[in-house]
Amino acid sequence: MATKVEPTPTLTGDDADRFIQKLNIPSTEEEIKALKRAKKKLLNKLNLKDNFF
Repeated sequence: MATKVEPTPTLTGDDADRFIQKLNIPSTEEEIKALKRAKKKLLNKLNLKDNFF
C-alpha cells in the first residue's frame, strides 16, 4: 500500500537569504577543478567514459 508523501520543506528567513546569496557567488577555479576531479573519479568507478555527461 502506498504511503503519503510529505511536502518538501520551504526555506524562509535568514536560511533562504543565505541560500540565495550562495547561489549568486561564482565558483572559484579551485572549486571547478575539484568538481571535475570528483566527476572523473566517479565515472572511473562506474567504468563510464569521460564524455558520457
